[in-house]
Amino acid sequence: MDHAAVAKLRDALGDPDDCFLGGLADHTYGNPTALPWGVDFGDGIPRHPVQLYESFAMLGFLIWFIAQVARRSSLILRSGFHLLVGFYALQRFVWEFLKPYPKVLGPFDMFHFLMLALFAYSLWMLWGEQRRHEQASRQRSNGQALSA
Repeated sequence: MDHAAVAKLRDALGDPDDCFLGGLADHTYGNPTALPWGVDFGDGIPRHPVQLYESFAMLGFLIWFIAQVARRSSLILRSGFHLLVGFYALQRFVWEFLKPYPKVLGPFDMFHFLMLALFAYSLWMLWGEQRRHEQASRQRSNGQALSA
């Protein structure tokens, strides 16, 4: 695979190193921290590596997701995408508290509200999928009862 194709694939998949290695100019860095894993992004101040927190959280989800697919979990096979969206929104909501973005309302920045909306969307879609699944199950059982 040539370098341009690799670069396009990395862009499409969302390479976490781009945010992490982007330094302060990328504006995805975390607040200052005294924790031993704080990272200096070029200004001499150790900061939360929120890009890595998010990457590790999503890696954890991926491991769990693959295990569920291997088990042929009907919930994952039916609703995996919306579970991913919901998990992403929740973990991102948490990491936003560690970023220096301007606050819009109390301790919340604009991304908090976007993540709440995204989480609400995932819940709405999961609820609809569950309702459709239950309805289909009832129709199958009613059809079997009628044929007996």
